[in-house]
Amino acid sequence: MANVPGAENGDAPEATDPFADKQWSPDEVAYNGKIINVRLGDGSVEREDIPEQMYKDYLGGYGIGARLLFDRIPAGADPLGPDNVLGLLPGLLTGTPIFGNRFQAVCKSPSTGGWGDANCGGDFGPYLKFAGWDGILFYGQADKPVYILIDGDDVSIEDASEYWGMGAIEVENAFKEQYGKKTSVACIGPSGEQLSYLAGICNEHGRLAARSGVGAVMGSKKVKAVVVKAGGTPRENLQSQDTEIRALARQSRDEFIAPLRDFFATFGTTGISTGSAHNGDSPVRNWGGVGVDVFPEVNSMAGPVFNATRMTHDYDEIQMTDQGPVAMRKNRQGEMVPKSAKSYGCWRCPMACGAESIESPFGTVTPGLAEAEHEKGSFKYPVNTHRAEYETVASFGTMNLSANIDMMQAANHWCNEYGLDTIGAGTTISFAIECFENGLIDLEDTGGVELTWSNDDGIMDMLHLIGKREGFGDLLADGMKVAAEKIDAKNGDNRAQEFRTDVGGQELPMHDAKLQPEYWTTYKLDPTPARHTQYEGNSRYGGPEYPAAPRDFKDYANRGEHHKGASEYMHISNSTGMCQFIMMAAPTDRFPQWINAVTGWDLSGDDLQLAGERIANLRMAFTVREGDNPRQRFAPPRLWGGEGTVQKTGPLADVILDIETLETDFLNACDWDTETCLPSREKLESIGLSDVADALAV
Repeated sequence: MANVPGAENGDAPEATDPFADKQWSPDEVAYNGKIINVRLGDGSVEREDIPEQMYKDYLGGYGIGARLLFDRIPAGADPLGPDNVLGLLPGLLTGTPIFGNRFQAVCKSPSTGGWGDANCGGDFGPYLKFAGWDGILFYGQADKPVYILIDGDDVSIEDASEYWGMGAIEVENAFKEQYGKKTSVACIGPSGEQLSYLAGICNEHGRLAARSGVGAVMGSKKVKAVVVKAGGTPRENLQSQDTEIRALARQSRDEFIAPLRDFFATFGTTGISTGSAHNGDSPVRNWGGVGVDVFPEVNSMAGPVFNATRMTHDYDEIQMTDQGPVAMRKNRQGEMVPKSAKSYGCWRCPMACGAESIESPFGTVTPGLAEAEHEKGSFKYPVNTHRAEYETVASFGTMNLSANIDMMQAANHWCNEYGLDTIGAGTTISFAIECFENGLIDLEDTGGVELTWSNDDGIMDMLHLIGKREGFGDLLADGMKVAAEKIDAKNGDNRAQEFRTDVGGQELPMHDAKLQPEYWTTYKLDPTPARHTQYEGNSRYGGPEYPAAPRDFKDYANRGEHHKGASEYMHISNSTGMCQFIMMAAPTDRFPQWINAVTGWDLSGDDLQLAGERIANLRMAFTVREGDNPRQRFAPPRLWGGEGTVQKTGPLADVILDIETLETDFLNACDWDTETCLPSREKLESIGLSDVADALAV
């Protein structure tokens, strides 16, 4: 194990807290001021110091990632070639008492050819910062499978040949058995090894940095995992200090987190499944419809059903109430009382929106790939499988007209084991079902798998084929854009294009833009298309630099200015490592308070909004430089109400978006060219990005 050049060894903390009397300074709380550069071609590892001003300008996470990768990835680089750079970077607030726990994976995306990033919770981001690092960048490609071992300032490249081919959950268990439970692992499964564009980077048994094909990029570099041992520095002990920062965190928790906590801690994101179907947010049947008129069975897959029947351990009976089924258990007095689900949360999260399952009614499977086959009519998953999130429930459920919560739980487990994006996998299967229904593919193409609506066995069979990249699953493993091209090439026409529900190569998430128009410009024009995490509904209330959105979703006034400011606000949130559920009810003035408390800076809300604007412009500059013009991207007519796709019934009946107004208003607000999306020189120079203007020759 080699000490990183330029760094000093950190002392591992003892079991007791030897730092109890230490007076912590703000810069010890928020950031370390250094990252790891791993050069896989020659096997070298080096330390790079990051100046304080870069944190002030770009915060952390994909903010700093965008600044570094714009300069370091050459224009025209092959996303799966040695010139691409992959970064894993925690946010500025990650690992601090201010609830931050997220990291971002950044690279050039193989799915879209432009900027790529993916966001993930769990404990990997905090552990990386506790080890003394604010990120790790991978250059080149290894000639054999490797993993990176980080123990404080000791960083080494290790042989991963024995782990290659393992499932993501399986390999995480193996590394924790080898290096101890206080170890965090970010890894890929077989889908990443096989360069599937649907592959993500997994940690904590199923939290995935799932989008943009980041797992394929990690696989192309033959990096199986990054293993971080706790205790490289004493920074984690900060969490036990009764400081002003802790008091600020408690105040925020009690003020605006507590009202949301009961809902999310009880039901998780599955709690919105039925409501989203009723109000038109959740797409149905490959975006061919919305609402319970199309899929009335959605009521049987509500959050209370998941919670009571699949997530609650050791209950005695299920009682039906006005709120749905409730698991009950007899207390010591012999009274039947509600029994809570077995919950979990990301590192230090006060919300704890996750839950872990009981054994499925069909039995269990051992983590790993030894039992990676589907048995007809049986939907097994291990005890303590993560409760499927809303996006998973909708992608495998409403999109495929299935209300089988055990199929969804099994699909969730196998996506986690294969290292697959559940949105991409579930919606690509719904695309394939519609192709099958319309005669573009048949049983000979699918290897005998009958792809029909509500066919849970067919869905699971195809998921395993995608995860293994076998048979027809190989054709689907790079998502529906690539699949449509291959199906059309086979048939000599372009009929499969009609059934695509991706934007520019990235499968759409489960929120209909006709209900919230800002999602149209997010899905179509963000450098990472089809991403609901680049705009959040809480941002509709406005901030220091932007107006609120109109309450009437058919009103277009100020939507461009609003969306510009709201998206920049989300760049602040993402680059600081905050969870959107935490921020859902947060006042917009909290970021300056939190950041200044943990850094000692004196930044205003306007300063942070400017940082968000820099990040927005860097991401767009990278994407346009790589030849991905967002205005020219494919986007399905079903998303905006194009000809022949307007809903006739339900909550979105007769809604047609004015997409030209939405797009041009947003681009004008950003000072980006309305045809090319190129940022203007004046804009770039005004926010300190003259070098980017020079690189783009604008």
